[in-house]
Amino acid sequence: MADYFEQTVVQHSIPEIDITRLEWLLLSRIFNSERDGQACRFFAEDNPCTIGHATRDKLVKAIALSSDRESTAHRYVTERLAAVSPDAVEIDLDLTGTSGEFFLQDVVKRSQTLACISVVAAFTRMRPHGFGGMAVLITADAIRGKSTTTSSRGACPRPDSTAMREGPARCAMSIPEHARANFQTLLCAAAEGNLALMECTDAVTGEPRYVICAVGRDGASFVFTPFGDLADGNPFDVYLPPSDSRTDPSAS
Repeated sequence: MADYFEQTVVQHSIPEIDITRLEWLLLSRIFNSERDGQACRFFAEDNPCTIGHATRDKLVKAIALSSDRESTAHRYVTERLAAVSPDAVEIDLDLTGTSGEFFLQDVVKRSQTLACISVVAAFTRMRPHGFGGMAVLITADAIRGKSTTTSSRGACPRPDSTAMREGPARCAMSIPEHARANFQTLLCAAAEGNLALMECTDAVTGEPRYVICAVGRDGASFVFTPFGDLADGNPFDVYLPPSDSRTDPSAS
């Protein structure tokens, strides 16, 4: 049977002040963990764990030291303790019904320094279809993820798509310098896990727009710089591919 690995990295260090003792206990059962100054880092060298265990004493102590009674971690552990025998010393933690992303989202919600947390994973298996990866962006409002499978399927033109109907594209594209600079900024922000998708309002029409933003800092405040919105509907119906030649206005 082929070995399957899902090597995973939580790309942001989690400040100790933002994470409860209970969240740390559960996340350290899912991931490997290590100290990073006054913060902790989480990663999985092989695979994130979905089954773990902890003693009742550790869980009860962690609950007592965790002030957030509305968190996903608190809800999960209290329900787990209520479901087992009062005499049970070792408590099995079946995390298949929840996810570490929900624990991390509670961290973002209470954090004064983290606007988001990104998690990336690489899938490896000794078969051609077993390679790939995924990225997850966690904000206080949403958890959004995309895998290489869905990305490649979305990029591949459909038989009836504009990209296939219009024929070959131009070899040379005259992209303005400011657009190239903005694109490079987006690449850097993505590499550092500093991208966010925000719901904004169109200044002209008043309609909602879903805008890609770079996340930066201005002192203690976060700054979201908008770069562009996602196409509303089918992008193949919104955009035309580059053509071999442009129409000369003077010819008409």
